[in-house]
Amino acid sequence: MSLTYLYRKLSEFQSFRSEVEGLIASLKNAVDPLSLACSSLNNTYLYDDVVADNGRLKNINKRLDNVISSLENNIIPAIDRKISRIESSIDDLIAEMEAAAAEEES
Repeated sequence: MSLTYLYRKLSEFQSFRSEVEGLIASLKNAVDPLSLACSSLNNTYLYDDVVADNGRLKNINKRLDNVISSLENNIIPAIDRKISRIESSIDDLIAEMEAAAAEEES
């Protein structure tokens, strides 16, 4: 692998991480109003102790929370591990290149 290739991959994964963080922020912004809507619906529109939407908003809210949790607890750490491996490969390649250059000088 070339240094250029590794730097390009590093940049791609860093950009990907930023996009995932943006997605997480957007999802969290969607969950807050949805939670308020669920609460209002539960307090206002009950018929025989059953919520008017039959729990659909609550299920959507729970699924969004699960997606956020998965992104935060699984996807971001996996991206971070990949970034770390790429950075390590870059460091190793630079060390090899410096060692080869030093050997040529002697």
